[in-house]
Amino acid sequence: MRRPERVAELLREEISEIVGYELEDPRVLAVTVTDVRVSENLRDASVYVLVEGSQAGRLLAQPAPHAGASLHTRHRRRERRAR
Repeated sequence: MRRPERVAELLREEISEIVGYELEDPRVLAVTVTDVRVSENLRDASVYVLVEGSQAGRLLAQPAPHAGASLHTRHRRRERRAR
């Protein structure tokens, strides 16, 4: 497996864990991370999610994963400092 694919899989697992267990936003209860694609130079990543529920619930949940990005960034900084 190539490095971008390994990084994408690690990101998918980490983001799934954060969305599933650490975010306290009720909008993400029905959000599942389905795929992550990372560019060859590892600078960009696209995260694909599946939002279950009604149309209104899906519309409300769309901005929620973006709100969790800052939590992920803070989480990773703490981990790096701990090393």
